[in-house]
Amino acid sequence: MIYLYFYLIGAMRTLVPCLLDPVIPKTSLEWTMLADIALTSLVAQLIRWGIFIQRNHFHCRDRHRLSS
Repeated sequence: MIYLYFYLIGAMRTLVPCLLDPVIPKTSLEWTMLADIALTSLVAQLIRWGIFIQRNHFHCRDRHRLSS
């Protein structure tokens, strides 16, 4: 839950300046960094989601075995 507050405060501090003076990446290095951040975030969410699904799947399987 503490991460929610960190993200919220960070978004509040950076949202207005980013909207007032947006900066578009100019070099390929900057675009690569943005792509790496996006890819890493996506992979992390997919891994987290996969672990969540896997845990629930085993829970359902164990529950089904107990009821039989």
